[in-house]
This record gives sequence, structure tokens and C-alpha cells, in this order.
Amino acid sequence: MALDHNFTRPLLDGSCELHVEDGRHAVVEAAHLRGKNARSMRTFVPNSLHLAAAPVGSCWLLTGPNMGGKSTFLRQSAHLVILAQMGSFVPAKFARVGLVDKLFCRVGSADDLAADKSTFMVEMQETATVLTQATSRSLVVMDEVGRGTAVNDGIAIAGAVLETLCARQTRTLFATHFTALSSLVGGTCSGNLRPYRMEVIEHHVEGQTKQLVFSHRVVEGLASQSYGVNTAALAGCPPNVVARATELLSELTQDQDKSACHD
Repeated sequence: MALDHNFTRPLLDGSCELHVEDGRHAVVEAAHLRGKNARSMRTFVPNSLHLAAAPVGSCWLLTGPNMGGKSTFLRQSAHLVILAQMGSFVPAKFARVGLVDKLFCRVGSADDLAADKSTFMVEMQETATVLTQATSRSLVVMDEVGRGTAVNDGIAIAGAVLETLCARQTRTLFATHFTALSSLVGGTCSGNLRPYRMEVIEHHVEGQTKQLVFSHRVVEGLASQSYGVNTAALAGCPPNVVARATELLSELTQDQDKSACHD
């Protein structure tokens, strides 16, 4: 089976490193290969990962648009570690896994009506568990921490969480739309924070909303924008709503630029 699906034998050691070359999500890859029809069949785009103490960087700050592949990359990395530590071959070209004592995944959002807990309260309780229990030998996967509250509060909370994990040198994948985090906490993370983004290729067609191609490749750097309006268009929102959202986004961006200049 490992040969049929291009799995490899991982190297496990006592380091606090996670090094993966051309890692894949086996379940998503199988779904892509099956496809609903011949046109929807496609190959999975593999991505590499290297987490280790400075100067390599134990924490990745991953930005990019919705549907860009952030969550898939987070999940495939967690799946690979689980497979490796249970003695399985893994979906990658190469994998070196420093033994993980605990794996934390703060992904998704849901409230708890029976316990009278909002979505944000559930998110913060799960985040608190990560912060109180994760060690330098753990792997932490966090997706959009702070999104359930006001923007400034969310950025502040996400920044404090990221600083704590960087200081602990916990191997961390931290996906977010808060690109300001890189400059906000970059100076305090002592070389342990590395910015990466999901690549997006833009195609401009006159008179139309710009067309986006999600390559699903992880590349260095920060995403320049989240492309939320474009995602709304892809989802089938009425053209007049998309057009108005584009206008409002432009106004908001201009107001923010003016405020920045005055500051």
C-alpha cells in the first residue's frame, strides 16, 4: 500500500524538529483523484514544512485567502505526525519527526448552547488548554484564533498567544487573516516566527471582478489581502452585492490609509 500511494518511511528521533518534504493529505488526495467526473479529477499539490528552534523557526504564521489551502495544510501536517508515531508510513517524499508529546488542534468553530457558551468562549477555552499544556516537544495547530470577537481584540489575543508559543519554542502552525501579526509580534519572537502564505495568482479581465487561481502552494511571505469579496463572488452572491462590497472595501481601505498617514 505504501508503494502504491507513494508513502515513505519517516525518521523519528529525539529532536524538537518537524521536517517534511512534499507532504500530502492522503484523504483529500484520494478525493481529488476520484473526482465526481473526469473534469473534476486533479492531482494534489504537495507542500514542504520545516519547524525547529531558531534560526530555522519553530512557528509558522500562515496567511492567505479562504479556499487557499491553509486548513488542508494544517491538517495534513497533524495527520502526518500521528501516522508517523503510530508506526505507519506517511504521505510525503521525506519526513523527519522529532517525537511529539502532545498534539493540539484548535481548528473550526462551534458554540455550546447546552452549556451557555458562545463560539468565542469555546475558542478561548480551547486556546487556554493549549497554552497551559503545550511544551517545547508539542505540536500546535491553530486556525484563525481571535476571529470570533472585534478585530483589534482578536489581533491582540492572537498576538499574545503566538508570542507565548514562540517563547516556548513549541512547534506551531498558526493560520490567520491577521497579517498585522507579523509586524506586531515579529520583534519579540526571537527569530522563531516565519511568515508563509498560500500562493494566489490574479487574472484581470476588463469589466469583471478579477479572477483568482489558487495554486495551493505554500510560499514565503505574507498575503497582501484575503480576497473575501472574490470568494463571495465564487460562492454565487448576486453581482450587485459583490459590486457594492467591492466599493465599500475600497472606501474602508482608503479610510485606513488616511488614518495611518495621520498617525
